[in-house]
Amino acid sequence: MKVRWLKYSIAFAVVVLLGALVCQFRSGPSRYARHVYVASNNRFRIRVRMFPEQGIGFVLGAYYVFDSAAANSDKWVHILTSKEDDPDPIHRERIRLVNENVAYVFMPRDFAVTTNGGASWKVWNITRDLEGWHDHRSSITDVNIYLNGRGTMKLAIVGNRQGELHTTDFGYHWGP
Repeated sequence: MKVRWLKYSIAFAVVVLLGALVCQFRSGPSRYARHVYVASNNRFRIRVRMFPEQGIGFVLGAYYVFDSAAANSDKWVHILTSKEDDPDPIHRERIRLVNENVAYVFMPRDFAVTTNGGASWKVWNITRDLEGWHDHRSSITDVNIYLNGRGTMKLAIVGNRQGELHTTDFGYHWGP
């Protein structure tokens, strides 16, 4: 009887300990940024911080947090957070300042644009917000928006296919 009680007690203790460890190491961003990059012009700044993912797993990803602030301010406004599978350094080429008012940022599934110097941002996710693409495992590979508001977005689609979308309003709307 005492041996049986001891076995159950040990088993219960092991389960409680494993549960505590799993809760302690649940997936999420680390507390401190590993990389920080700031792009700026005379009117506003865009900051990107990369937070490695913490948790249990063989290869963990990263969270990329995009913020903007006026050039003479330390009040940062959140633009978007993008979670990626790989903890790559910040891709600086994905932050584009077109002029003093227009800028855009993009990640494989996320895109954001401002036309008023960072005061407000249009943010969308390609799989959630772009009609007709939610069934495709697509990713944004490049975006080019010009001073006249026209632009193209290049997409990589699973199966080694390519796609391209176009805009005439600085990326507020996209179509084939």
